[in-house]
Amino acid sequence: MARVVSLLLAALVVLLARGASAAPAGLVLRPLAGAAPLELVPQPGAFLGRFLVENRGATSLVVEALELRDGPDDAPRLPAGVEAEFSDGASTVTLAPGESKLVDVRWVLPTPIAARTLWGHVLVRVQGVEGPPAAMGFHAEVAGAAPLGGHLPSSLIVTPLVGALVALALWLFGARRLRGLRWVGVGVGVAQLALACVAYRAFSPSFTRYDGNEGVQMLERARLSPSLGIEYALGLDGPALSLVFLLAILLVTAALASRGRGAHLASFWALLLLLDAALTGALLALDLALLGACLAVTLASVFALIYAQGAARAPAFRFATYALVALALLGCSGAYLSAHAGAAYLADGALAPRAWSLFDLYHADFAGSTAQLFGARAVTVLWSALFVGFAIIAAGFPFHGWLDDALEAVPAPLALMLGGALPALGVLGLARLCFGALGHAAGWAAPTLVVVGALGMLHGALTALVQAELRRFAASAVRFQVGVALVGLGSLTGIGVEAALMAVVVSGLGVALVLGVAGALDRRLARTRLAELGGLGRELPMLALVAAAGLATVLGAPGTGSFLALFMALLGAAARHPWLAIVASLAVVPMAVASARVFHRVFFGELPAALRESPLLEPHGGHPPPLAPGERVALGSLAALVVFLGFWPRPLLSLLDAASLDLASRVVSDPTEIAAAPPPESLAPAAREARRDSPARAKLSLFRAEPSDHLERPLRDGTVRLR
Repeated sequence: MARVVSLLLAALVVLLARGASAAPAGLVLRPLAGAAPLELVPQPGAFLGRFLVENRGATSLVVEALELRDGPDDAPRLPAGVEAEFSDGASTVTLAPGESKLVDVRWVLPTPIAARTLWGHVLVRVQGVEGPPAAMGFHAEVAGAAPLGGHLPSSLIVTPLVGALVALALWLFGARRLRGLRWVGVGVGVAQLALACVAYRAFSPSFTRYDGNEGVQMLERARLSPSLGIEYALGLDGPALSLVFLLAILLVTAALASRGRGAHLASFWALLLLLDAALTGALLALDLALLGACLAVTLASVFALIYAQGAARAPAFRFATYALVALALLGCSGAYLSAHAGAAYLADGALAPRAWSLFDLYHADFAGSTAQLFGARAVTVLWSALFVGFAIIAAGFPFHGWLDDALEAVPAPLALMLGGALPALGVLGLARLCFGALGHAAGWAAPTLVVVGALGMLHGALTALVQAELRRFAASAVRFQVGVALVGLGSLTGIGVEAALMAVVVSGLGVALVLGVAGALDRRLARTRLAELGGLGRELPMLALVAAAGLATVLGAPGTGSFLALFMALLGAAARHPWLAIVASLAVVPMAVASARVFHRVFFGELPAALRESPLLEPHGGHPPPLAPGERVALGSLAALVVFLGFWPRPLLSLLDAASLDLASRVVSDPTEIAAAPPPESLAPAAREARRDSPARAKLSLFRAEPSDHLERPLRDGTVRLR
């Protein structure tokens, strides 16, 4: 295994060794004021900026065209209303040595405004010069569109980093054990939750990739490593924002409910908050290198936290093996994609040596590539490698071997993050890269994806039936829910993709409830094996209610948000893979039996005599102590939330609707499975602005498309995109 990882890392180094083409000699682009990127200034109903095109060479240059770096109508880079032209209206300009010309960049705001943040490039093509043209980056921000001065995504990452530094400082200055240290985690989680609420308030659920910016809002961009072409690029789409909420809720729950191991250790909280920051960065990263760095920090933090438990060295090294394989696969695949994605530009217009931006990868023509890897088409090999890498992170079948031992060995706060957050991150990464950048290959892999998902559901349900320990049951529940997500993704329908994204959010909450119950039992009874428990329903009635909500959620029972996700995933898959959908639905039966078995063994019957006579219960008269106030607030609120989402899922679905259709539409022409015949005039060539401003709109409903304020897109093949 070590030799395989070494070879993969060596291949990564080779893939990175590739240079960039140079801009035309003597041509210089510079804003009239300040440095690039060009900042557009607000005007009545528009934004305006100007830059100079200068010839500093010894010979004349002929600028034959000014172009906006945009995409086709079905995948625009820019919102409507953006234009660039020479100030004097000329179309072709000859620049003598030392001469310059002024260029106007204008963004005429449509009504209503869809995109509120603008990042783009003006390409300056010089006659007789081969290779990528020179470019000027530009930026504009509608007032009030970006909370916290446009740095809200960064704030979501910096907040847990500050908490980690506080805990680290306490550890370095000798205060290694502090009774109230968990309140640092509570404060960080509440702050992240507040920032997520601010983002939710400014978020536009109807914004999609057809409005520009690939459907991402609150964009931040800055040069990070110009020599490598790496940017500090962050942004929020619906799935990312929903998972930011999940992370914040998990952190608050973990901190409030934490007692015992790790609760008073500064080093533990420093690493846990570093893990939270890295997870948040991975959710928000729009640069492939930045995403890889965040994933590396995430997996390294998890390894350090597991290893620090002393008796958990074997699970730590098992996790490290899986993590290295995942990083090697993702790193090599990402490096190959970035090296073959074509010309790339940084935010200021500088030509990058390779395309690390996810936006550039989304627009690259990988479908037309005939390159071969290991005797097969490169795109299929890359898709498979990315799938395995993200499936390892998500602990999905059959790459789940690290999770069971890890959940059993670590403290409750870390278990909540491992069981609730990592699977969600893995599924989101799979959707973004395998559907976003390699969507055409997703159609090839879809049947296999549904097969693996259905087997994962069956494996999770059947292993849950025989698990003898509560945290291992939670690991089986993770496999079951990741299987649901894979079935949904493999359906290649908008409803299935939405089910996958919803499943990992809601099941993350349900798994956290089960693990929270396991942590509460461990602190009171020092045991979580089912055979050693019983009769706790009478002793701890609130814990029984919490456990019922958690078990119902991981099962997908009616009344919980995961029921809707399960139903949507099976419904989406049934359209193309009916027999596989039936097989997947059969897994619900053993999972229901397993959940009922766990609840019956733990909360029914009588409290075992060995427990009642335990020294742990002797100070409390042979009864388990009641839940502490922090545990009641954390676990009770979490249980109420999963029930709330079961009866009113619209707040979550509103975040996922547009992104689900966007992802599915990268693979199939009709992600809603609605036969919509376009009128004949929509087949004729027309200006993209006219198409964008057409009044016909539709949106994703649970089972069909309904009239709404989303644009209807005629595409190049004559179909209509409903969004």
